[in-house]
Amino acid sequence: MREWVRSGDLVVLEPALQATATVRHVIATREVYEELCGEWDDIECEIRYARARAVVDAFIEGLRLAARHPPSTSAKAQIALLNPPEEQVWAFRSREPKPGVRVFGCFAEIDVFVALNTELKENIDADYVREKEKCKRAWRQFFPTYTPLKGTSLADYLTAFHAV
Repeated sequence: MREWVRSGDLVVLEPALQATATVRHVIATREVYEELCGEWDDIECEIRYARARAVVDAFIEGLRLAARHPPSTSAKAQIALLNPPEEQVWAFRSREPKPGVRVFGCFAEIDVFVALNTELKENIDADYVREKEKCKRAWRQFFPTYTPLKGTSLADYLTAFHAV
């Protein structure tokens, strides 16, 4: 992972407000970083991605997040393990302003999330098939000899959560 960070293909995200502590870690692809932190074509997109960035920052800062692990299908989750769980694809979920943004990725280890792709909610199919495939393909590109973290409960992936 260090080589990818050194090359700039992966970026370690820092909270937007530097005065906050870093408790968890998010490593993002260059593309995800540019969506969350970059320049946007219109103000609506900027607002939507700023809200998504706030959810990611809350994770980094160690704040208690609403988290979902199957069989739960709660719409209130800020981070969710998608079905089927054996694929180990997670999504940060920004719901406001509707229709929201999703940031997809996998856990490398507890409290270390690798953000691999992102999409506006209205561009996502009902079963998230295309986004999950993009995510898994990107994981294999960056980490061909490693599998994402696998667990049986939310506590296997992250600390400070509220199960929904």
